[in-house]
Amino acid sequence: MDISKIIADFGNYYENNGQNMARIVKQVRAKSSIDNEATIVETNDTVWKAAEARMTRVIQPFQKVWTPINSPLSFEPVEIRQYNLKIDVEEYPDDVKDTWLAFLEGEGINRAEWPFIRWYIEEHLLPQAQEDLELKEKYKGVYAAPTSGTAGAASTAMNGLKKIINDHISTGRIVPAPTGALDTDIVGFVEQLEDWVDAMNPLITSNPMTLKMNPQLYRRFLRGMNKKYNTNYNQTDVAKLWEYPINVKPELALASSSKIFMTTKQNFISLRRKMNNQSKVQVEGVDRKVKLFTDFSMGLGFVIPELVMTNDLDLV
Repeated sequence: MDISKIIADFGNYYENNGQNMARIVKQVRAKSSIDNEATIVETNDTVWKAAEARMTRVIQPFQKVWTPINSPLSFEPVEIRQYNLKIDVEEYPDDVKDTWLAFLEGEGINRAEWPFIRWYIEEHLLPQAQEDLELKEKYKGVYAAPTSGTAGAASTAMNGLKKIINDHISTGRIVPAPTGALDTDIVGFVEQLEDWVDAMNPLITSNPMTLKMNPQLYRRFLRGMNKKYNTNYNQTDVAKLWEYPINVKPELALASSSKIFMTTKQNFISLRRKMNNQSKVQVEGVDRKVKLFTDFSMGLGFVIPELVMTNDLDLV
């Protein structure tokens, strides 16, 4: 831990002035959101496999002669990968001794039982892990195999939704519906989205979906809806305005991204293994050092990529 600024400002000594954990404030952190509408699949499979059954037409005009339609049924393979993620950190709780933070010190010899450790896990380690997943991995992540003995870089623990969608675009499984450059005018932006949805296959847009976009675009959308329809969108059902069962949601994970996308809950899959470990941490004392670690697996993807509606921006 780095307490150099505490020592510089408050001194290299402990003085009890009533300070406690309530005096240690923290910044707001992002929480899990982007995959909240996904269908959860608990599995031990590294690669989750399924098959999409497709049927072409079977109806034809009657005639007595046998005229079968060849191969109306076909199967399309589906694979969604799950990634193993971990937390490895270590601290010397003794660093708080003889400083303003010394109230976090414990009475016993076992540093793993000091108040500092529980505070560290509950207030910082686990919330930071959730933020890392949300802002660095679930959308922006591009998996890179780790180098043995070296901590992996941020945004390399798994393939996030941006890469997954763009890979499906590259293979032709997802065909983006073009929006062009997003309109900076608030009403123009709303009308651009309305035209975008109107141009889609009504078989798809008749299903409940959540249209995800970055928070700046969401604010533009809200203000545009309010100005165009003279109503407070927060108190109005979007289905009544758009005549579609489509909700619109801001996602911190998409910050600065111009990509928008939506699909059905049944089509959006969140693979999970040992997810209880996300809220559990193994604590081990080694001499006066304390090691904290956990590991779990997760992965995101789509059963039928063709049912993902997205625009033609942010394709890199």
